[in-house]
This record gives sequence, structure tokens and C-alpha cells, in this order.
Amino acid sequence: MAEIFQADCENCLGLCCIALRFNRADGFGHDKSAGEPCFYLDAQHRCRIHNRREDLGYEGCIDFDCLGAGQRASASLSAEDRTNPAAIAGVQARLRILMAIQELRQALTEAGALDLAAPDHARRQTLLTQFAAFADDPKADLHESRVDPVLDSARALIRSWRDERQGAPSRS
Repeated sequence: MAEIFQADCENCLGLCCIALRFNRADGFGHDKSAGEPCFYLDAQHRCRIHNRREDLGYEGCIDFDCLGAGQRASASLSAEDRTNPAAIAGVQARLRILMAIQELRQALTEAGALDLAAPDHARRQTLLTQFAAFADDPKADLHESRVDPVLDSARALIRSWRDERQGAPSRS
């Protein structure tokens, strides 16, 4: 099951090197704005300093984990769009949505180890099914009107578990 959260950089277009903001204070060798390609990203969407990132002060790149969102977002582009800067720019929003989905999907997967009441377990399973439909289909409609309610529901469910464990006696 962990493979669904595994980044596959070989099947990604270096979207983290484009879509995300870099800040020197966070372990990146230079500052850059979100949406601006890293100047070490080559025309084939590969990092020219990949083997030297640590030596050059890019620990933030080493530590970053998209949880598999990068290859999922990249898969939504056709072969001809993979060389189209406008199409790649457009897929950046998809990456950010998929990162949120994958993060909550991982939390809900790990919550399977908790002692959950049957209704909570059922709700967790339903949310996991919805997240899988969004994340695993490259053509899935990730419009905020479809995705945001599911993200909000997952956050609320996770928050309820946290609040329950902090304030109420555990179930036995």
C-alpha cells in the first residue's frame, strides 16, 4: 500500500521544481517564487545538480516528498503537452491539489491502525475511495467544487479523532 505514496521522479516533469516556492531559510540554495522554474531544471525537466544537491545547499529538495502527487499530475498531460510551457504551468494547480489529497490519503490510511468506531471506519473507507478516484485517474476532474468538500470532510474527521483522544477517555 505504501507504493501509492511513493514519489516517482522518473515519471514526473519536475513539477516540484516549478510549482513550489524555494526559500534559502528552508534549505534551498536560492530563493524562487512559486511558478518559476528552478534554474537547475533542464529542458527535459530533470535536475542538473541532482547528485550534488546536498553539497550545494539544497537539503530542502532532498527532504521534500510529494507523496506521489508529482507523477500523478504529470500523467494528466499528453505527450505533446509535456513540452508545452503553458500546459506545464496549468498542471501546477493540479499538483497542489494532488499533494493535499495524497497527504490526507496517507493520514487516513495510517488511521486504519487506530481503534475506530464502526461509523468512523466506514467514513474513513469512503473518503479513501473518493481520494483514490481523484488521485489515481489522470483525467479526474479536480475542480475545487468537487475536491474541496472531500478534503474538508477528511480534515474534520481527522480533527474529531484528535479531539476525542485529547479530551475523552479512549474506547476499549
